[in-house]
Amino acid sequence: MSPIIVDIFDVCGRPAKKKRAFTPINTIDERDVAGCNSDRDNLMTETYIYWICTALLSLLYLASAFLYVTKGTWVRQTLAGLGYPAYLVPVMSVVKILGPLAILSRVSVGLSDLAYAGIFYHLLLSGLAHLGVRKPAGALPAAIGLALLAASFLTQNAARDTPSPYVQAAAERHIISVERE
Repeated sequence: MSPIIVDIFDVCGRPAKKKRAFTPINTIDERDVAGCNSDRDNLMTETYIYWICTALLSLLYLASAFLYVTKGTWVRQTLAGLGYPAYLVPVMSVVKILGPLAILSRVSVGLSDLAYAGIFYHLLLSGLAHLGVRKPAGALPAAIGLALLAASFLTQNAARDTPSPYVQAAAERHIISVERE
């Protein structure tokens, strides 16, 4: 087999650890190739998780906004049963459209992170409100939304060009806590 030139980049396209002039193809360390593929596979997996979870979360919120607009009377009665005032319906209709729009468009990383925080608190309070009036079935969409939100938030740096500093900080805290154990 003919040798391949490995000068600046190794097999995976990452900068080489040491500069080598020629490496015969049959002497390439299989761990290098496996490590490269697993890095690339992890990145693709995180990207797919991000887009699927973000799309489902956005669909959940946009469907909810549609429900708020089309069945306003029923939504007002339901909110009253949870102890919330009826004037929240138009405000929440707008917020349920703008939140996913801010995350999907990512005009600003700060605005996107603010939307993640707002959606987190909304889903948390919504689920707790349903549990507080002893209607656990009503908390199920909030629980699903929280799972989708967490997956979307934690994988956003893999799928987006501009990383969120809050995800990096959370990852660093996780790495430090794992190293201590």
